[in-house]
Amino acid sequence: MKFHPINITLKNGEPIHISQGKAEDAAELIESMKNILQDTELLLLDKEEFNMTLEQEIAWINAFDDIPTSIYLVATYEDKIIGNMGIVGNTMKKQKHTASMGISLQRNWQNIG
Repeated sequence: MKFHPINITLKNGEPIHISQGKAEDAAELIESMKNILQDTELLLLDKEEFNMTLEQEIAWINAFDDIPTSIYLVATYEDKIIGNMGIVGNTMKKQKHTASMGISLQRNWQNIG
């Protein structure tokens, strides 16, 4: 699924850029996820379980391009990744109306729109 990048302004007036994730984001996404996992107990993944290599993260990002009902987005502020979202849509005929979604956002960017 293709996504055209957008810029939005949050309630606090800060501009955020949202775009499709790409392989070049992999290293920064790994670091961002490590930071997010340090700050929350709400994600299904525990910080000790997260051990993605750079190659695995690149493969993860690229896999979204292979499923037409899926998309992986990153949110950035001043060219730094502050969050991400993945949607994996079902491709089976009777389940095409369903999807799984995961959202991760650094704590200081939560609850501001």
